[in-house]
Amino acid sequence: MKIKSLFIPLVVASAIGLVATPAWADWAAITYSPSTGKYGSASQRSTAEEATKSALNTCGESDCDLVVADNNTCIAVAVYDDVTGAGSAKEYKSDAEKMALDSCNSRARGYCKVLTSLCSD
Repeated sequence: MKIKSLFIPLVVASAIGLVATPAWADWAAITYSPSTGKYGSASQRSTAEEATKSALNTCGESDCDLVVADNNTCIAVAVYDDVTGAGSAKEYKSDAEKMALDSCNSRARGYCKVLTSLCSD
């Protein structure tokens, strides 16, 4: 009888622990204000909308716009004046940064710099 009474609470506690754990999709987003150069970023959010909203709040400017959002990956933004470029890469932040630079430089003739980058997972 004692084995049963100890076993049931352990099973119940284990089940509660599994149910209460949130399932993160690891969304990340980067926003940018061309008038001020400020940016916002967010990661480890469960949806693209949550990541975007958090990044917009962090940026804090009225003209902040979403530049890139993706999940379970690394993202980067490169800028030059009012030109932006974004990149997303599965494994390496440096790959996302290169993609962002290439995207931006294709329109800004080689003057872009990486503004920020992050990995969501």
